[in-house]
Amino acid sequence: MTLAARRPRLIDHTAPPETTEPIELVETLEPGAPARPRRARRGYLMLNGAALVALAALFLGCIGILYLIQTSQVAQLGYQMSHLQTRYDELTDANEKLRYQIDRDHSLPVVQQVAITKLEMVPLHTFKFLQVQRPAQDQLPAPAPEPRTHLSLWRQVREALLGTSRADHATNPPSAPPAGARP
Repeated sequence: MTLAARRPRLIDHTAPPETTEPIELVETLEPGAPARPRRARRGYLMLNGAALVALAALFLGCIGILYLIQTSQVAQLGYQMSHLQTRYDELTDANEKLRYQIDRDHSLPVVQQVAITKLEMVPLHTFKFLQVQRPAQDQLPAPAPEPRTHLSLWRQVREALLGTSRADHATNPPSAPPAGARP
């Protein structure tokens, strides 16, 4: 066997292929054994073991960094939540104190004390009821008539459906009660 016979023979790619994939023949190491067909390498990236380990380490490193970022954000949000809860509790306590002060200031003894000391009022010990006669209805001035507004059809329908209405005294003036009658 010569040196040329040991080299792999490549198939001519310009000729129409017999199969769908190109095949090259590789001579075996045993003399006299027939050459076995081997598929040609494709154009994609072939990685060896060290490159795969490096890619796996890079992938795991990225996942670890993302995990640390997420954990730090969760911790930061936890601190913010704790601060907001403390602030909420402080404001709730202050609100309760204000409500207590309001209730205390509205109590009758405190109101009486403020009226006597600050407003200089005196307690009423003697009182007298007065009776006042009401003037007769014909002596009272008549109220000015209100201008009557015309409602649109849609407004009238809406008020009828909702059960709302207006008092209209322009069509039915009130009758005057007798002079000596009490309501």
